[in-house]
Amino acid sequence: MKISNSTSSYITKTRIGVLAVSAMGMASLAITPSYAAIARTFSLSNTGVQMLTSLPNLFMMIAGIVVGKLTAAKLNLKILTLAAILLIVLGGFMPLIYNSSFAFLMGCSFLVGLGQGACTNLSQVLISQLLPKSTMGLTTTFTNIGGIIFIMGGGQLAASSSWITNYWIYIFSLLVLVVAILLIPLSPKDLKLSNFLCK
Repeated sequence: MKISNSTSSYITKTRIGVLAVSAMGMASLAITPSYAAIARTFSLSNTGVQMLTSLPNLFMMIAGIVVGKLTAAKLNLKILTLAAILLIVLGGFMPLIYNSSFAFLMGCSFLVGLGQGACTNLSQVLISQLLPKSTMGLTTTFTNIGGIIFIMGGGQLAASSSWITNYWIYIFSLLVLVVAILLIPLSPKDLKLSNFLCK
């Protein structure tokens, strides 16, 4: 069945927005290139500094449960998605303002973990409700692309100055927030998806 130009444009834009959200799936790993420098700054053991990424992984699971309840309550998916990305933006940028406390950095990691977990779950829900199911296979690719950007980009920033500048890589999450605002629809368009879900 032929898809109209308006429908095709809608699917393309929505797909870009949703896949950008899935790129947030490894946001908590952005700081890993600076483990050694952070450990030296706060006199931490290797295990201690690794809590900056192990803690977010814990809260990713909590976020998954919360997102399930919120989507079941029929809350707007776009608003939930923007809130999730905003958590990553806040958790990523706040250490640029204040970075003298490891406990504060842990709190920021907590925010990133919640946002990351929510984005991971919401990207799947968005695809199931807004896009052809064939898009599902692309989420892993974009999650890995996001991981590469966060880890390699963060490492380059840290190498250019100090571990604090590593956090500037979270500007990528800010760009994703803008993309999500512009491209993810506030409500699903009636496209009769059953006609092309398998395409």
